[in-house]
Amino acid sequence: MDMLTREYAAQAQASGDRLITGIAVPYDDEIEYMPGWFETVARDSYNPETNGPIKLFWQHSDVIGTVTDARNTPEGLEITARISETSLGNDVYALAKDGAIDRFSIGFIPIDTDTSRDDTGATHAVHKAINIREVSLVPFPAYDNAKVTDVRSAPESPTRPEKESPIMTESRDALETVLDRMESLEQAFAAQAQAQAPAPVDTRSAAQVLKALATGDAQARDEYNGTVSAADGTIARPTWITDLTRLTDRVNPLKELFSVGALPKDGMSLEYTELKANTVTVAEQAKEGDNLRFGGITTQDKTTPVKTFGGYTTLTRQAIERTRIPLLQTHLQGMALAAGKASAAYFASVFNATATARATEALASPKTASTLTWSDLAGLIVDAADRFQAAALPLDGLIVDKATFKALAALTASDGRPLMTVSGTGANTVGTVNPAGLAGDLVGIKVVPNLLATPGAMGEKIVGAFYSSLALRTYETPVVQLQDENILNLTQAFSVYRYQAVAAEIPAGIVPLKLA
Repeated sequence: MDMLTREYAAQAQASGDRLITGIAVPYDDEIEYMPGWFETVARDSYNPETNGPIKLFWQHSDVIGTVTDARNTPEGLEITARISETSLGNDVYALAKDGAIDRFSIGFIPIDTDTSRDDTGATHAVHKAINIREVSLVPFPAYDNAKVTDVRSAPESPTRPEKESPIMTESRDALETVLDRMESLEQAFAAQAQAQAPAPVDTRSAAQVLKALATGDAQARDEYNGTVSAADGTIARPTWITDLTRLTDRVNPLKELFSVGALPKDGMSLEYTELKANTVTVAEQAKEGDNLRFGGITTQDKTTPVKTFGGYTTLTRQAIERTRIPLLQTHLQGMALAAGKASAAYFASVFNATATARATEALASPKTASTLTWSDLAGLIVDAADRFQAAALPLDGLIVDKATFKALAALTASDGRPLMTVSGTGANTVGTVNPAGLAGDLVGIKVVPNLLATPGAMGEKIVGAFYSSLALRTYETPVVQLQDENILNLTQAFSVYRYQAVAAEIPAGIVPLKLA
């Protein structure tokens, strides 16, 4: 998980021996970290038994000392840190002692976070457990309740000369920097040594894993049961699952045009938020202190079912143990392709339904696909671009039914040359067509056939839709495989399946195209 950084207001005051003390993290104070995202660090979210050592940084970039103590208090996490006697440490210490630097920032990894949405669509995150990696002194805050309560200066060492030469100062600073880095390396090596070494990820094919299972291979069994852990603590995805997933996705080209997310671990339906309207206006602030332009975002909470797509076949134990690898692999690949075909049909149905629901927003032409001219199509593309610009959405392409795609691919200029050619070269060529990938483009607009759209599938006279990749999002699991053995007849049933849900999160990103 990526490390996050947050800033907190602080105030410094001087006393002591180069120690700085204060509230590094105020508890239960909610801030708006970014527009629509509110954040709170819960009380006692810091656990000293599991957190590990904490460094003191300057602006998250340079080590200037070490946090010697961290403790939970009613106000928040209070820390005491020692500032090293380096050139940068001396400068930062002087600024903190004078009160010129009076802000804290932390770098942390969220371990346990609860999120919720309010009626306005804003997200509220509560970090219940965090791992703090570093505390920084910085110029600017995010929270208002963190305070550096004490900055103490060390007395001069009696053995140190009253005045050092430039060479002595440079050498001392370099040595202290090296010692700080050595300490950091020692701590990193110690933490790595304590961590359990992850099991290696099996790179065998699905068929090879099945044969290994039949012979009692321990790693194949653990991988098959989902107990092989990666270095980050997640379950390592075996190569054969990745290969089958890729094969399944190749049968679903429309899905690849839109966004993809990870499906939650449980639940038979997926909750998502639909963006209904966006009236936020961004404009230049006339002068300092003036109010910014006001607008609103309207959302609606919705659900979509989680579908299961898969199939199974039966193989004898003799075939598993004694047949050639390609035979087993072919069975599994065939099931993956079948699952992908079913998944593609479901995605196309969601796309078609979304286009149908937005029939009143369609761009229309009085001509048929076969009588369209280049100028007609250019006008439709410009109108679509204007529509997406007004909605603050990218125009990523045009999806049309098979008949319309054929007609667009056959468009010619006044001299008879096709506007879309295989080579993409020529005096009158403004686009390309890719027969292998079943996709083309016109003046930078991607054109893709929807082979699963029958006439009228998207509504009367709707042949397709201009789209933004943000309009639909597919939530899915990787393709997985199950096995069940019948000991009576020495057969095993194998299935390949995946869970999938498709959400129309921003319907405005679908603008239907209607032809006569």
